[in-house]
Amino acid sequence: MTKPEFTPLNFELALKNNLTMEFDADILIGKTDNIHLKVDGKRSEMYKEMLLNDPLGKECLQDISKNNLYQKACYKMLLKAHAPDYFKGTLSYKDLKNTDEAFIFNLYELLESWYDWEKEEDVYKTVDDGKLEIEAQAFYYENYINYKFTSKFGEVSLNNVEGMSYYPYAMSFYAPLSSWELARNWFTGYQNLPFCAVDNNKVWTFSGRSYEYNMTGSWHVVMVDEAKDFGNELLILAKRPEQEQAEVHITYKTRTGKTLEIILTPKTYQVISNAKEICEDGVSIYYDDVAEQPLVEYYSIRGGFDEIQVFSINNGAIRLIFDNHRLVLFTDDHRSTTRGLCGQSTTEIRDDFMTPYGLVDAPQLYGASFALDGEDADPKTEELKKEAKLKAYQPVIKYTNILRSDAQWSKVANESIKKQ
Repeated sequence: MTKPEFTPLNFELALKNNLTMEFDADILIGKTDNIHLKVDGKRSEMYKEMLLNDPLGKECLQDISKNNLYQKACYKMLLKAHAPDYFKGTLSYKDLKNTDEAFIFNLYELLESWYDWEKEEDVYKTVDDGKLEIEAQAFYYENYINYKFTSKFGEVSLNNVEGMSYYPYAMSFYAPLSSWELARNWFTGYQNLPFCAVDNNKVWTFSGRSYEYNMTGSWHVVMVDEAKDFGNELLILAKRPEQEQAEVHITYKTRTGKTLEIILTPKTYQVISNAKEICEDGVSIYYDDVAEQPLVEYYSIRGGFDEIQVFSINNGAIRLIFDNHRLVLFTDDHRSTTRGLCGQSTTEIRDDFMTPYGLVDAPQLYGASFALDGEDADPKTEELKKEAKLKAYQPVIKYTNILRSDAQWSKVANESIKKQ
C-alpha cells in the first residue's frame, strides 16, 4: 500500500493537498494461481466541499485562526480529510474453478441478505476474460456507497448500499494510528487511544477537557506516570522559550531495563538508548531484544513548511507528533495514573482539574501548576504557580444517602422545596 507522503497537522492545508492512495496486492490461490488487485483512491471535490461545510469544519477553522490546529474538532476533520471517497481498480485473475465461482456467488447472496441496495445490470458493457473492473463512490455524510463491477458477463451496479458512520475513519490514512485503530477509536469515543494536544494557546487533555494555556520558557510536565504503569517509567517535559519554537524532553525506562531519551528542538532531534539500533524502509528503530519488540520507532513526514517528527514508544504504548511548535500524544497504556498538562487519562473531565496542590479551576493557574522551578524558569509562570498554590482547594468526598422507597425520596424532595 502506498499512503500519502504529505500529512499536515493543518486541516486547511490538508484540503489543499490532493489526496491520493494506491493499494496493490497479490492473493495466492493454490500453488500457482493468484488474484492481483490494484486500486487507486482519491478525495473528490464533492467530498471536499462537504468537509468545508461541516459544522465541525467551521469550528476547526475558528481554532486554526488562533493557530490551534489539533483540538477535537480539527482532529476529527483531519481524519475525514485523509479518507479517499472515490476508488477505481482492477482485479486480475486466471481461470477460476467452479468451487471458487460458487463461493463468490454464495458470498454475494449472503451480502444481499444483510444489506439493501438497488441493482442495475448491463450485459453489453464487458471487459476481457480474467479481469474485473471495480469502481466505488462513497457518500460518507449520507452513509451509503455506489459500486460498479464490470466483467466478461457485463456490468452490475449496486447503488445506495448502506454504509456506517465510522467508514471515513476506517478509510483514513493518518499517522500515527492505523486505519483499524482509527475506526476502533471512533467506536470508543476516542478513548481506546486517547490523544492530548499541547497546541498554540490551548490544551486538549486525554479525557477531553479543553483549556486555554500559553506554555512558556519554563519546563512543564506534560505527562508523568506516577505509578510506573507495568513497571515502565515515563516522563515528558516541554517548554516554549520563544513563540513558535518548542522543545521536548522525553525519558522512558522499561521493566526490562532498556532506557530511552528523546530530545526535540525546532532544528534538531536526538535519540539516546541502550537498545539495539536498526533501520528499515526509512524508519529508525531501537529494538528491545529482551521484550522482543520495538522500544522506539521514529521517522519524519512532510506536513507543510516543516517536517513533522513521529515517534512510537514501546511498541505503540506512547505515540507522539511534533511539528516544532506543538506536541500531540496518543496513549495506549499509562491510564489513570498520569499527571501533567495532559491530565490523568481517566476518561473523566472532572479529574483534569487536579494539580499537585489540589483542585484548581483557572486554566492559567492549572497549567502553571505543572511548571518546574529552575534558573531558566519564566518569572510570570512562577508567579502564576504561587497563586495556584494559594487558590488550590482539596476535594471533599460526600456520600449520598441510600433511600430505599419512593416515600423517602418524596420526603427529601418536599424538605428541599421548603428550604427554598
